[in-house]
Formats: sequence, C-alpha cells, structure tokens
Amino acid sequence: MKYFNNKKYYCEQCDKKFDSQDILNTHAKEIHKKTLLKCSNCGKTFLHEKDRLHHMREEKQTEKENRKIKGYK
Repeated sequence: MKYFNNKKYYCEQCDKKFDSQDILNTHAKEIHKKTLLKCSNCGKTFLHEKDRLHHMREEKQTEKENRKIKGYK
C-alpha cells in the first residue's frame, strides 16, 4: 500500500488521494464510471479483480481452517 501525505488510498487513473477505501470506491464509481467487483460470499467490493480474487482465496482458506477446528472436512 502506498501512502501520500498521510492518505492511504490513491486512484490509479487520476492520482487523487483518499483517506479510506470506501471514499476511493465512491470516487472511482462516480468519476471514472468504474464498476465495483463484488465478493459473492460476503458482498465486499473491490476496484480490481486481483484484489477480489485474493480476498476470496483468503476467505476460502479461513473457511477450511474453521472446518478443521470443528472436525469437518
């Protein structure tokens, strides 16, 4: 993650900087008409497919670990 002037999130299309992912998502959707990609399990949204896929892999791994703890396969 890159930091610019204490702002953690930046738009890759216009380099504007934002304090939160939600504000960046709103900016991208309204200004650049970019479609947000939604996780089919939890509904969390992402600007980039690579981020959505990473999230979904982590979510699946957590689910597998929880099943092992409960004794399921």
